[in-house]
Amino acid sequence: MTRLKPGHRRGQRLGSLSAFLFLALLVALSLGLPGQARAQTGNPPADNEAAMRWWDELTPQQRAAALHGDEPTADQRTAAANPYADLDAETKGLVNEAADAIDGGGDAASVGAWWWGLGCRLRRVATGDGNTDDPGSPYCAHYPGSGMTPLLGDAEKSHVDRVGQALLERMDPGVYPRDIPPFMGWWNALEPAQRVAALHADSASPEQHAAAEPMYGDLDPETKRLVHTTASGIYGTTPSSSVGAWWERLDCRLKRVATGDGNTDDAASPYCAHYPGSGRTPLLGDAEKSHVDRVGQALLERTDPGVYPPDIAPAMRWWDALDPTQRVLALHGSTATQEETASARNIYADLEPETKRQVNDTAREVFGAGNFDSVGAWWQSLDCRLRRVATGDDNTDDASSPYCTHYPGSGQSPTLDDMHREHVNAVGMALLGRSDPGVYPPPRERVARVNRVLLPTVARAVLSSTSNAVSDRVNSRLSGSKTLAARLSLGGNPNALLALADNGKAIGEGRMDLGRFLGGSSFVLNAFGSGPGALALWGSGDYQDLSGGATDIDWEGSVVSGHFGTDVLLKRNVLAGLSLSHSRGTLDYTERIGVDSRHGDHETTLTSLNPYVGWLLDSGVRVWAMAGHGWGRVRVNHDDSEDAHASDLTQWSGALGADGTVYSSSDLLPGGETAVELKGQGALARAEVHGSGNMDEITSTVSRLRLALEGRHTRRFDSGGLLTPSLELGVLADGGAGETGAGFEIGGALRYQEPSLGLTVEGRGRMLVAHGGDHEEWGAGGSLRLDPGASGRGFSLSLAPSWGLPQNGVDRLWQHGLAGTGTGSADAAMRMTGELGYGLSAFGGRGVLTPYTGFVLSGRGTKEYRTGARLRMASSFDLALQGRRRERPHEAAEHGLTLRASVRW
Repeated sequence: MTRLKPGHRRGQRLGSLSAFLFLALLVALSLGLPGQARAQTGNPPADNEAAMRWWDELTPQQRAAALHGDEPTADQRTAAANPYADLDAETKGLVNEAADAIDGGGDAASVGAWWWGLGCRLRRVATGDGNTDDPGSPYCAHYPGSGMTPLLGDAEKSHVDRVGQALLERMDPGVYPRDIPPFMGWWNALEPAQRVAALHADSASPEQHAAAEPMYGDLDPETKRLVHTTASGIYGTTPSSSVGAWWERLDCRLKRVATGDGNTDDAASPYCAHYPGSGRTPLLGDAEKSHVDRVGQALLERTDPGVYPPDIAPAMRWWDALDPTQRVLALHGSTATQEETASARNIYADLEPETKRQVNDTAREVFGAGNFDSVGAWWQSLDCRLRRVATGDDNTDDASSPYCTHYPGSGQSPTLDDMHREHVNAVGMALLGRSDPGVYPPPRERVARVNRVLLPTVARAVLSSTSNAVSDRVNSRLSGSKTLAARLSLGGNPNALLALADNGKAIGEGRMDLGRFLGGSSFVLNAFGSGPGALALWGSGDYQDLSGGATDIDWEGSVVSGHFGTDVLLKRNVLAGLSLSHSRGTLDYTERIGVDSRHGDHETTLTSLNPYVGWLLDSGVRVWAMAGHGWGRVRVNHDDSEDAHASDLTQWSGALGADGTVYSSSDLLPGGETAVELKGQGALARAEVHGSGNMDEITSTVSRLRLALEGRHTRRFDSGGLLTPSLELGVLADGGAGETGAGFEIGGALRYQEPSLGLTVEGRGRMLVAHGGDHEEWGAGGSLRLDPGASGRGFSLSLAPSWGLPQNGVDRLWQHGLAGTGTGSADAAMRMTGELGYGLSAFGGRGVLTPYTGFVLSGRGTKEYRTGARLRMASSFDLALQGRRRERPHEAAEHGLTLRASVRW
């Protein structure tokens, strides 16, 4: 066994003790020593200069009371008794916090102002009286001049001044209440007796007399405060532009106070009167006005009384724009006295105060709400009487006055003529301070008006084009006729190559109107057969000329549309399809506003999807229906505006139609067959402009109802002759927004054909009435034709006289609506056309050569003569050569030579 040396045992015991002491130290640190460590190692509070000045001004007892109240502990009393420099860190922190609380921002203008901002507890802290809220403390009192009670005693005030000066770092307590220069000027402008009267009137005590008589600088604080309160009442809340304007804001009592006449309301006082030029009575006398000017200038800090009534720039410009006679009429009318006439004839700068006030008041009336962006907008805000006043025409309401009319462009009537409009512009520009009359109506309002007139026109044309395309497609596919696998027409010519040849030069030279060319173009592709279940593709173009005039807008332009569709026969008699249409309407318009017309252009683009269905009824009538939704954009550009106005556009539409023979019978009239064919259509569209930053929202709903009815009776004689009388009626009615109205055309014809002789004789007549009867067209004509028949060999003769406009217009009414009718009355002049030819066998009987000569004679003096020859080879080749001479009155004769060839296969 190994024995430990004594030294070894002692080391073991010391090691155990060290471990115990280490654990004890950890426990002590965890139980509170960390706080002591932080206090010993943390940064002490920084010196606060204001706190130091205030603290060192207090006695040791006041210091302890300021921090700890009436019952500090011995340690607190000992710590607080030290000067600021000897304070321990904890006490210095408390002193700094107390100083910050009583300092209140440190920007007080005087000790009194600083004291006024403290509550009772902080007042006691500031003076070392305690740190609780105790109203019984002599320091919970108010500074002299505050107007509140109780007031500080002399000893207390002296102590407050001392600690306040130390805290605020002031050499003196400062002025309290503070000096207010305008109030000082007013007070010193009064005599001692007037000062007393202004504050206390006749009931002043001897003490109040003595206190109120001194100059402002010698007033005791309480009286100075009373002067401030009184002066603020007569000064008002806003500065006045002149002594007169200030005086007229005061009531009787305040007028007496301001002049030191008293402080009660006494209408008998000479100061309870009005300033000259106010337009009210009684007026101040000269002596009183002089005193008012003096005290008013002092209060307002002015060197002069100022202009009263004030010069008002709009009133001055308007008044000086009138001549002397117009000035008198504007103010007094035709009943002005000699004195009124003499005063009102002067220019603005020379007006006496009373007349100037009247001019100012009148100008305010005619100026209205102000902020007008044009003379026209200002003029339309006035009633009849004010219009006459504004122009110096008189000051009564008289509807017969040429000035009791509207500004051109307002959309109302009657309007100013050019001479009176020029005078309105002159006075309006002067009153509004403008260098020009401005644009009226304003651009945004003009855009809205243009849209209200033109958008329905375009919407109706697009609706008509789309419904026509669908109607033609349904009728074509359900007609039962044999359908070609493919068909193409360009520019209205079924021979595409011939159409390109005829127009190739114009296309190359850029003279081709592509819209018109595509307007007569179409195609059909039945690549998948023509029976039920077969899909077909089709397309067509449409071109419409539009023109018209509203109240003060004329327009002309066109709408070009392209339609591409596909459809399928669900059954033999049921068709369903979808059409994609794109339309562009471009209209140039003229606004008739005033002497100068304004121009612009209106453009609408619309792309729409239009599903449709068609039915072939057992009676043979084809019925169809279509719906549509389109989206696009509308743009309006005034020529006198830098920027175009544009917005998105949406259009919804729907249409129904029917086409076919509705009646056919051989029993109605004996000896022949009678048939009635009907084509009818009703369509509705709603166009919505969404609106933008420079275009208002607008909704236009348009409708169109069309009906074409034809009845004919065909009677064949034993000789082979055929007699066909017919009667045709077309009706169209446009409703909704835009240009609306109705039109109808009625026409009749009687034709006789004798096939054995190649003879046809026909007479016809028509009458069109449109827009409710304000437009009429009529026409009558006939024709005589002698045709050699299918062989083309032998004599041919045609002669056709006419009067008016005998051509059938039902199709035109159907396709183009009322826009295609209102162009003027019919030309009643006679017209005669004729041609004589003879067909000869050519190329061994394989062709026919027909030399011919013809003429056209017009009642207006135009004559045309032509001669030439036509060659036809079977049915595949045509060649024609023609020479022409045209004579017009007062013009040189025209000559032309034309060669045309066509090949068919």
